[in-house]
Amino acid sequence: MPTCDQIMDAAATAELFDSAIVPITGIDGLDPQGLPGPVAQAALASASNRVSCMWGIPNSDGGFHGVVAELDPTTRAGLVAALDASDYERSTVAGAPTWGTDVDDVMGYSVSYTIDGDAWVIVLGTLFFHDHSAPVTERALAALRAANA
Repeated sequence: MPTCDQIMDAAATAELFDSAIVPITGIDGLDPQGLPGPVAQAALASASNRVSCMWGIPNSDGGFHGVVAELDPTTRAGLVAALDASDYERSTVAGAPTWGTDVDDVMGYSVSYTIDGDAWVIVLGTLFFHDHSAPVTERALAALRAANA
């Protein structure tokens, strides 16, 4: 699994988003209940191996999570089926299928799910729309692929 710094380092967050973004430490990672949809929540809760990172702008509501999780084949198939049946926008990032949406709730956020083999990359945050999450996903996939080459 890649480290948080391999997914997004200070230079990348400054270049892609804002120079004020910093890693948020001291958290246990993204709570599965923070994901939209019961299938995604159950999939993250059952992930056998995961790295969950968070970055944000201090003293603001701006931030995002980057998660890389390993899913068993049955869980992965159920998640893909649920995503295919959803109204999420489908695309590809770095050759991997990706589903994303913007959620308009009290604060509003975006979520992007990418499946690459047994790996599931989640990008969830308030700093961008889901179609802007590709650079985070690309970095996470590159770090994951390098670690497993």
